[in-house]
Amino acid sequence: MAVVGTSVDPVARLQKFRDKYEIKFSFASDHDRAIGAAYGTLKGGPETSHERDTVVIGKDGTILLAYKTVTNSPHGPDSGGQSTVLSGMLLQFVNPKAILFGVTVASTFIVPYYDSVPVFVGFAAALALASLASTSLWALFGSVFQRFMAENHRVVGWVMGALLVYCAVSLFL
Repeated sequence: MAVVGTSVDPVARLQKFRDKYEIKFSFASDHDRAIGAAYGTLKGGPETSHERDTVVIGKDGTILLAYKTVTNSPHGPDSGGQSTVLSGMLLQFVNPKAILFGVTVASTFIVPYYDSVPVFVGFAAALALASLASTSLWALFGSVFQRFMAENHRVVGWVMGALLVYCAVSLFL
């Protein structure tokens, strides 16, 4: 079996890359993008580069295995679906954990011990206030964390990858 990396870069640039990172397998320059077109690894049109896909090709040229390599990247300012503190707070109103918490608190700690309507309203208001405070802090933390992840996505990706490898190795030790 041979491992060959393909890129649209010229041969000299691939050799420089290979020497710089001491890569042991060989590279093929797909400057005319024929290999990428044949195996469906081009990012877009004929002027683009290859995706980071892994394709295992048999001796007869048939694809034996193909899968897309997923990479992380932060959301840009123009990407749709940006999360905000308000959207995080609104989503908490349909959070099953919050609903179950309210039902559990009321049925376990309030209803068996109190029978006055003003007391029920007072406990409901206190529970609503505590829920609003915790939801607001949760949404604010999520917004700050998202901003942190966008600014440091490479470092966080490497750290998370290293932790994942550590966890996998520790399972066998």
